[in-house]
Amino acid sequence: MRNKRNESVHKVAKAVHISGNYLSEIERGLKEPSDVVLDSLADYYECDKAELFSLYGRIPPEETNLLLKNPPFRKILTQLSLDDRLTDDEKDKLSTEFHKLYTSFIKGKE
Repeated sequence: MRNKRNESVHKVAKAVHISGNYLSEIERGLKEPSDVVLDSLADYYECDKAELFSLYGRIPPEETNLLLKNPPFRKILTQLSLDDRLTDDEKDKLSTEFHKLYTSFIKGKE
C-alpha cells in the first residue's frame, strides 16, 4: 500500500507512531504487527480493517469481541472448525454460504 501511494517508510511510520525500522520489518515479513499497529495502518490508508487483518491471518479485535458475546454464533464456528467429517473445501463452502446468507439478510433490511 505504501509503495502504491509513493510514500516513504518514515512518513508512514511517523503517522502511525512506530519506528521506520519496525515498519520496514513488518513489510518484509520479519516481524508481525500488533493489532494496534494494524488498526493504525488501516486508518492511515483508509482501507477495510478486516481485509488488512486477514492478510496477517487475524481478526480485528472488535470482531473477536462480537464473537465472544454471541454464544450461538461462536458454537457454530467451533463446531465447523472441529468437525472432522468435513473437508477443508467443504468448510470453505459452508463459510461462503454463511456469508451469502448474511449478505442477503442485510440487503433485506435496507
